[in-house]
Amino acid sequence: MSRVLALPLPRNGLPAAGSGSGSTIFYVDNVRARGAGTILGVSVGPSVYSLGSISPLGAAIGATPLQIENSGNVVCRYKLSCSPSSPGGWVPDAASSGTKKFVLNARFDATKPGTFTPAQHAVLQTPVASDATRFAGVAERGDNVAPADVRHLWLQFNAPILSNASDALPQTVTLAINTEAQ
Repeated sequence: MSRVLALPLPRNGLPAAGSGSGSTIFYVDNVRARGAGTILGVSVGPSVYSLGSISPLGAAIGATPLQIENSGNVVCRYKLSCSPSSPGGWVPDAASSGTKKFVLNARFDATKPGTFTPAQHAVLQTPVASDATRFAGVAERGDNVAPADVRHLWLQFNAPILSNASDALPQTVTLAINTEAQ
């Protein structure tokens, strides 16, 4: 099961359209799967999340984490993925931002991380499962999540270089959080 988040991202220090003073994540769905007594589910909050303004080749870490709760009835792990941006067509990269490439890092942890390691924290287009190193922080991980447990997911966005007029427009990147039983 998954929870999908759309991240409208500002460019050139301008706020994303309709967001007031910064970029915002909108929660699109909250689906639960049932089968043979197993319920997989994930709840994500808050309902609005700001990354603030981000300049070309700049980076921003959210001021607070997303709170991810296992709303199912079995121990699960989270699998993260993200989409290319729209309308710019930027693609997620595991190493560095550049022309048409961005890095979206995600890290489960109880406190705000000072740094992210793209090899461990970069979110790609293909879902990647959380484990002892992938998306893991010092005090929290995205696997072995018991029912009703809440984990804290910190996001860092590294913006690409502007290469054309559509890159200067607010961009939307969709983050998907999938659950699977462990």
